[in-house]
Amino acid sequence: MLILIEMVSFFSRVFSLAIRLFANIVAGHILLKILISFIYLILSVHLSMAIPSIFGLIGIGMIISLELFIGLLQVYIFVLLLIVYMGSIIRLH
Repeated sequence: MLILIEMVSFFSRVFSLAIRLFANIVAGHILLKILISFIYLILSVHLSMAIPSIFGLIGIGMIISLELFIGLLQVYIFVLLLIVYMGSIIRLH
């Protein structure tokens, strides 16, 4: 019974890391979708809002670069912790 509990414990760590990685990446995509929809709505309603929309597009570009950095950082953390967890499994047995 103890072996089964330990196996579930080790695999649940990896599974929770994967869920965290997925949630962070999806949250960034949702944020971009909301911002791009808002900019499109502003431009379609009134063209005199083009100047503020340009600043919005620059902000979206900055958020895209931030999302790329966060995605790469999350993948690095996921792989690093996966290696640590798998190493502890191998050293345990």
